[in-house]
Amino acid sequence: MAGALALLAASLLVTWALLEWLFVPWLVDAAPLGRQAPFTKEMQVLAQDTKRSLLPHDYVLLLGDSYAKGFGDWLLSADPHGHPPYHSAHVIHERLSRDVLSFGEGGASSIDAAVRRPQEFTQGLRRFGLEPPSTLVLYFYEGNDLEDNLRDLERRFDGVQGLDAARFDALLQEEIERNASWWMRLRGSLQVPRYLGRLLRAAFELTRTPAREARAWSPGEVTRARVAGRVRSLPDRLQAPALGLDDVELERGLFAFERSLVFLERFYPGTPIRVVYLPAPLSCYSLVSREVSVQAGGRRAAVFPAARVAPRSDHIAARVAELARRHGVGFLDARPALRQEAGRRLIHGPRDWAHLNEAGHRVLGRVVADALAASSAPGPAAGWSDSGVR
Repeated sequence: MAGALALLAASLLVTWALLEWLFVPWLVDAAPLGRQAPFTKEMQVLAQDTKRSLLPHDYVLLLGDSYAKGFGDWLLSADPHGHPPYHSAHVIHERLSRDVLSFGEGGASSIDAAVRRPQEFTQGLRRFGLEPPSTLVLYFYEGNDLEDNLRDLERRFDGVQGLDAARFDALLQEEIERNASWWMRLRGSLQVPRYLGRLLRAAFELTRTPAREARAWSPGEVTRARVAGRVRSLPDRLQAPALGLDDVELERGLFAFERSLVFLERFYPGTPIRVVYLPAPLSCYSLVSREVSVQAGGRRAAVFPAARVAPRSDHIAARVAELARRHGVGFLDARPALRQEAGRRLIHGPRDWAHLNEAGHRVLGRVVADALAASSAPGPAAGWSDSGVR
């Protein structure tokens, strides 16, 4: 009896190992875009089509929130049965003929994007033999990164009053060490049971929640901009360059960004880091209305003078460039190229106005790829500057 149980246990372990080491790589390499939602986060990373093989080599690693993930109308209209391009990573991959991987995640703060997710994926993908990236590109999105940073500080670090770098670093290091426990490392290796669990959960949710079609945003009553020579009404409650934050809140959000940048440098020592500054939708268009309707919550006002948009965007961009320069990190301002394209046509929507559409993603991918191509020499000076592409 004991021998039979031991044989059964051994058979189960061998089957499990085969599934983990053979089935998972085959599945993620073959699955079309529309079949990847139940994958674990690690499997979704491996399933990306911006590389020439399952594992990337000499690759560019994109970090950031939903902009680095590739959200937007291009993704919404992509063929779910194939492996279509749908965001800036594909454009960079095509223009440079170089592998690109993204750790982007919707709603990620700077701490999530530059610290937690690189740590998490390194643990989860270590057994597949993922090598470190050759170049790091961190997207900073002025539309909500600072607000997300403030929320992260309050939720996880009790606000870190007084911008205490030493205390913040110690708290974040404690969190990193907790996530590096043997259980978290084991969890990162258990792709098959986690995948099956997500499949079951997704099937259960489908029986209870009807699918909803993404709807087009309607023109609003407040914000107007000049696009292609004519005045157009833009949707209400668009994202803006942190108009609802006061100076203290803005600096606290930037503090979280800077400390995250420090941890990113420590985690990838010697790897060139590039920060790409991305404008909010309201910063892209030539505004002609006196006021703009801004996405806001809680006590924040929803309507601001349009004249505040450009100066606030310039101020945040200058501060991010200053922090990048302080740490020897390359800085690229994507606003000029995106604004130029937004003068000719809409680069957001029509369904998702919180993110770039195909035209916007193609411009973003082009300017990043061209700057990377110009950076043949190590260090931030080659092709990257404090104010944009030279």
